[in-house]
Order: sequence, then C-alpha cells, then structure tokens
Amino acid sequence: MRRKLSFLSGLLTNIFLAALIIAMYHATQPGGVLPVSAPQYRGSGERAALQFAVSWNAAAIPDILDILKDKSVKATFAVSGEWAENNPALLMRMAAEGHEIASMGYYPDMDGRIGWTVKDVRRANEAVRKICGAEPAIYYEGSRNAVTSTLAAKKLKLTAVSSTIDLLTAKGTAADILSRLPEKPIEGSIILLRPTAACKEALGGIINAIEEKGIGLTCTGNVLGLSE
Repeated sequence: MRRKLSFLSGLLTNIFLAALIIAMYHATQPGGVLPVSAPQYRGSGERAALQFAVSWNAAAIPDILDILKDKSVKATFAVSGEWAENNPALLMRMAAEGHEIASMGYYPDMDGRIGWTVKDVRRANEAVRKICGAEPAIYYEGSRNAVTSTLAAKKLKLTAVSSTIDLLTAKGTAADILSRLPEKPIEGSIILLRPTAACKEALGGIINAIEEKGIGLTCTGNVLGLSE
C-alpha cells in the first residue's frame, strides 16, 4: 500500500512539473499567462526590462551604473542579502540613481523548502531596507526551485520573477553576448544579465540594439505593471 501511494505521489509530481514547464513555455509566447505557482517570466507593453542578478562576479557594477546613467536607462538590480551587506555604498548608489532594487534572497546559491526560503528572503530584504531604505517588491528566484520560490514569495507578498531572455553574460566575450540578443526582442521581455566585465563591455551595444528596434527599456516592476 505504501509503495502504491509513493508511486502515485511521484506520478502526480511529475505530471505537475510537466504541466508547469509547458505553461512556462506558452507564457513566453504572445498573450501567454502563467499559473500562480510559477514565477513571472514576461510582462506586457512595448518595453523590456534589464534585470541584473547581483550576488557574485560583480566588480563591474560601478561601470555598469555609469553606462546606465549615461544612457538614461533605469534597470532592476536583484541583489543577494550577503552582497548588499558587503557593498552598502553601491547598493545606496543604485537606489539613489532610481534603479529598482529586487531580492535574490540572502544566500541565492542555496535552496530549501518553503519555510527556509521565506526566512532567507526576509533576511535579505531586511538587509536591503536597513542599508538603503528600499523595500523590495520583487524576488528573483535564480536557480532555486521555481514552485517553492513562488509560494514563498506569495507568503511574503512579493512577486516572484525569472526572465524571458538570459544573455548568459557570465560566458564568453562582449561579442558573444551581443550575438545572443534575439533578432527581434520580445516586447515585455525581462532580460537577465550578470554584472561581469564582458557584460559591461556589451551593455552599451545591448541598449542601442534594443532601443533601435523601438523598444524602450525600464525596470522589471514597470514591465509587470507593479511600479506604475
């Protein structure tokens, strides 16, 4: 009996995960809608968002902020609590220059059940709030379990997000990164970047290529309709 229940439980879990993957795929297509148990992968409108995942290999942040300021572009910085506490001046600069501060949790390379994730994200958000006064409304789930992350975010009254396009800025050169841009960027896209040296070199070209196609750049919250 126990073996049968275990089999049924595993089967239902696999069916749920398969349905979630299919739903995520369709959600990135025009008009797609995600179930409540999945992170938001895409917004709407004739704009796209630049979303930086900031937890490691972030030495290029000062130059990236300079480029964004020069281009008059506001972006989203999803920071880990650990990074925030180790880099308070940069976090305060991000907030002071009008960028959106999102959360990656305190230790984004770790994962756990819902209760653990809630505590981890709460700790990160408290660190951000103490340093720069910002109150993150968005939680970027990164490599963590998407369903667990979304349910934990819901408990904290946050919006869980992933990305529509990942330019894999931790791999390759600036030219490689630019080659990963879709020929026609998807409107409402959340474009994921990591603040590497190669990303810094490619950033101006990324911004120009997107804006030349008539798509404005803004924060993730704006694309999702949370900030306006």
